[in-house]
Amino acid sequence: MKKLINITTIILLTLTFTSCEGDSTEGVSRITYFPDMVITGDPVTFVELASTYTDEGCIAMSGEEELEVTTSDISKGRYNGADMDTNVWDLHTITYTALNEDGFPGTATREIWVGETGDLVTDISGYYLSSVERGTTESYEDLAYVSIKKTGASTYELSCAIGGYYELGREYYAFGDLFRAAGSIITVNDIPTNDFSITDADLNNPFWGSNPFTVENFTVIPETKTITFTGSGFSNFNVTLTQVQF
Repeated sequence: MKKLINITTIILLTLTFTSCEGDSTEGVSRITYFPDMVITGDPVTFVELASTYTDEGCIAMSGEEELEVTTSDISKGRYNGADMDTNVWDLHTITYTALNEDGFPGTATREIWVGETGDLVTDISGYYLSSVERGTTESYEDLAYVSIKKTGASTYELSCAIGGYYELGREYYAFGDLFRAAGSIITVNDIPTNDFSITDADLNNPFWGSNPFTVENFTVIPETKTITFTGSGFSNFNVTLTQVQF
């Protein structure tokens, strides 16, 4: 959709406060088209570890004119704008920016999630959509994303032992990363029999202090690409993770 604005209004409002000379704006009226940003390909992309990724870019139009687009990459893991390293689990946010001839900006973003996808028979790695309920109180569905990242031959790191309930589910409260129950390490003894050894997590933040959580009833269901468990601490959080396929 083309976004446009009549520049006459902007000029007149500006000159009302800066000049009393009416002749300077006589007959000045035209339309400016805000940059219309169209991402090529998917705005959310998953990339397998150690693979090659080529960004498809973004097209910016101002009316019939194609604009120059600048691109920046911010890595959630490193925050340093380094070139993308597909050997490292990470979230990259690609921001595309363009300016029209009157200096009005347009922006669009693409999320690129680098990781790997296990088969849930021999490997439980992956990004997961999380559905989580806290007792009979508030519940959330399809929170994006909880990760299970392989850290050794038989060990994995669970990003949140309560399925992102506060970190992802309550984003409108600006809870975010500080309210992740992190630190659970899953040691796989035998996936088919759901035999796991799991360390406690800690929902540790400057507002609530330390709140330990135990991961219980961790169950892998390869047929449905799901994992269920309960994060037990000051309350019980029942979590269902559905693996993202890519």
